[in-house]
Amino acid sequence: MNIKKEVLIVTLIALCISVPTTIVTDLALDLKGKALLAGIFLSTILPLIIAPPLAYKYASMAKELKELNEKLEQLVRIDELTQILNRRGFFQIALEKFKTVKRYNIPFSVILLDIDHFKRINDTYGHTVGDKVIAEMALILKNNLRESDAIGRFGGEEFIIACSHTNFDQAVLLVEKIQNLVRKHFIHYRDRKIKFTVSIGFLTLENPAKRRLDFEKIIHLTDKALYLAKEIRNSAVGIRL
Repeated sequence: MNIKKEVLIVTLIALCISVPTTIVTDLALDLKGKALLAGIFLSTILPLIIAPPLAYKYASMAKELKELNEKLEQLVRIDELTQILNRRGFFQIALEKFKTVKRYNIPFSVILLDIDHFKRINDTYGHTVGDKVIAEMALILKNNLRESDAIGRFGGEEFIIACSHTNFDQAVLLVEKIQNLVRKHFIHYRDRKIKFTVSIGFLTLENPAKRRLDFEKIIHLTDKALYLAKEIRNSAVGIRL
């Protein structure tokens, strides 16, 4: 509801209360003639003068408070550097997705990525370049995944994706796509082009309703797959359940 409508409604309510109350009071006091008319006039004109500015002020404050709460909620859920979901925001959305896929037995995949040799990038080029690599990685994911996929910064140089309606074969294709995009990407730093790669661990539940796994366990298993992939570097390890 917009502010104008709220002001109108409040003013009408004020009139509906003021006028009948005044009439009943005047009749109870046995006022007649000009005195009665004067009371009715005042009970009509005063709400029209007082109610709109007060209602407008209240509605404006309520709107500002709502917008502020939305911004605060955004700050709580969004990673400042990458402008994608932070760990908390990701889990809020991913858990809802997981409940849905469990209920309707929809294939579900979780993908965990880690930027290879990230410490070396920081040590060689500085944290500004390291931040740029992280931001660019987030941009690659945002620009090449579906809107329905939940993308989050899992911590440091790690990213996580939750994909509904994604079976193992589709997850493999998605992982290969991400790795190929990253391999082709580079960061400009002075007169150099800085390239980087990622290691990926992923897990797919083909029939979530038939698996007694909570979301925390899925993350744990996906992390184990990532650990194996990182041992090889620039590779991917998948688990099919």
